Amino acid sequence: MPEVIADTSVIQYLYQSAHFSILPILYSSVVVPLAVVNELEEGRNIGISLPNIEDFDWIQVVRLHPQNLVAQISGLGQGEREVISVAVGSPSSLALLDDGLARQYAKDLKVNVTGTLGILLKAKQAGLVQTVIPALERLNDLGFRASHSTLLTVLKMAGEVDR
Repeated sequence: MPEVIADTSVIQYLYQSAHFSILPILYSSVVVPLAVVNELEEGRNIGISLPNIEDFDWIQVVRLHPQNLVAQISGLGQGEREVISVAVGSPSSLALLDDGLARQYAKDLKVNVTGTLGILLKAKQAGLVQTVIPALERLNDLGFRASHSTLLTVLKMAGEVDR
């Protein structure tokens, strides 16, 4: 199974939509760079409902040396940068990223990418969720941004709307 490296937003949205528990079922273990751990801690410190990574034995935290980081890109957060850096160092890995710029940068570097919606779709295909519609509604309530065409594509792939 390829190494799976998660960014803050994917963890946040799965946790807040009550789908965080599907990660270890789909992927058995998940790698989280230290910058992501720090971003989650900062969020918890200001009252946002986020998991404490130390509470989950299926999550492995990694520290990167500065020389191992991909180039800084304007608009890319430190967590995203570290996720991409870990993924570049592990060619068969899968980066869990939601941000469009981060996803494009990762793809340019030949990194395999999926995000919150892809994970929910995979969970549906694996029979872990009955339908993705309630999850998409909850994500919308949480401020998750995706284009109408992307959401429609996910629903079509999930078999929840006509083609």
